[in-house]
Amino acid sequence: MMEGISNTKPFVPKPRDYSFIKDAPRVELTRLNCTAEEAGLDVDKYIAMPYEEWKREWEERSEAQFREFYMHQNEGMYADYKRIQAECKATINDYFDGNLSDEELGEMFQKHLVNYLEACDNNDYPTPLGIGGEIKYAAKVFYSEFRRELLAAAVQRNNEEGRQYIVGNRDEPLDAWKYYNSDYYYKSESGIAALTDSVMNFAEAMELEDFKLKDYKAEGLYLYYNFNSALANPFQLDQKIFDDWDTVPPKDFQWFSQSGRSTEMSVTLHGWIVDGVLQPLEPTPKEDLSFDPTNPRRGTTWAAYLDENGERHFVSQDIVFDYTEKDLFKVSKFLQFGGDSPRVNEVNRFLDNLKVYSHNYYLRYPMTGFSVNA
Repeated sequence: MMEGISNTKPFVPKPRDYSFIKDAPRVELTRLNCTAEEAGLDVDKYIAMPYEEWKREWEERSEAQFREFYMHQNEGMYADYKRIQAECKATINDYFDGNLSDEELGEMFQKHLVNYLEACDNNDYPTPLGIGGEIKYAAKVFYSEFRRELLAAAVQRNNEEGRQYIVGNRDEPLDAWKYYNSDYYYKSESGIAALTDSVMNFAEAMELEDFKLKDYKAEGLYLYYNFNSALANPFQLDQKIFDDWDTVPPKDFQWFSQSGRSTEMSVTLHGWIVDGVLQPLEPTPKEDLSFDPTNPRRGTTWAAYLDENGERHFVSQDIVFDYTEKDLFKVSKFLQFGGDSPRVNEVNRFLDNLKVYSHNYYLRYPMTGFSVNA
């Protein structure tokens, strides 16, 4: 439990007049002398549905009410939500700028959450009865979206930092280059831990029963899981740079890769077809094999880390691609640090988890998956 966060109830819905429920007309129920099938009821769906399945459907519908898409139905609520969302992003930026500690981030998160719940209650959202028993679902969705925004900020800052290393046009799209700074992994992990501690503290103080957070990885919510999965979002075919998102990177580690790409409409001969198989062209003896950002058959990659004494170590390698399905490699094929210290071994193991490939590789070979050339 985080220090500095009160264990009293941080949010109390405003009093409401429920007398209209008592005075509402009663519905008389009539017993039918027939079977459910004869009455036209879907027995499998409404009567024989397993409890766990029914509970999951109920929770999904309850949580959906607190997603941005559904808030358009209440103009006042939507306006308050956008204001609170902007305030949350400002808090996240303050955190990454070093202006907030982990504990302060947790405290600010709970402040934003309470403001959000108050906005729901004041705007009679999601129903005229107010937030009431929906607090649990609102808190879970608010936590998830705050977590997603935190990871998105980490990814954005990582990529903005990486642009300085691009060879040639600094406006190259992300499908032509990749950058990884482990500082953003560790900062986002600390932030997520602070948010999780804060929301669980909130749930305990509010006495919310059965309050459980989503299993983001199991549900395929990659933008919500961790820095690695958000950076290598699998919905973008050109961002598959990890073998395993759960592999923890070394601290003070950087990696960069760039593949050449042509911006001109031209036809390039990549090889000869022999017995139905593409035989790639071999570089000629006089061909320049150094990296050329305009040549799709060229690539470059480098990595760096700080050792225990703060000394920076750096390795780099230019790459010649075939521009065929074979152009998928582990970074460790090209980059390795010398030595046998625990620190060096940790860095080299992480290089084995990264992948490098020619431009638009997964668009050309989308079914290749994770089969790489070591």
